[in-house]
Amino acid sequence: MKLIPANEKKDGIILPGATEYARSLGVTKDRFSKKTFLWKLGDEVYFSFVETTNEGQGYFREVVENCLSRGYTVKIPSPIGRMQQIVEKNGYKYTEEVSKIGDLVEVWVKRDDF
Repeated sequence: MKLIPANEKKDGIILPGATEYARSLGVTKDRFSKKTFLWKLGDEVYFSFVETTNEGQGYFREVVENCLSRGYTVKIPSPIGRMQQIVEKNGYKYTEEVSKIGDLVEVWVKRDDF
């Protein structure tokens, strides 16, 4: 399966520093590991896996704020560890979604209007 990079008008994957669009959101190679990947689907950005190069510097928060300021809904599926603490502390709302294979998945949501 070929992964298509996202941009303002096209859905797809967002990888650190891979495109101007990724860099404009703040997803850069100097701030995020190569393991990091996000998905843009319509007006939603899913943070599938996030690993910063220097924890506690606000890199993740900056990307979230950039997404929200552009009108995107931020979604964090099945957060674990530190990410679970972040979503609970920062006003994300717990929801559930049905995955493509029919499983119920925990998703934490943040929008500019709540």
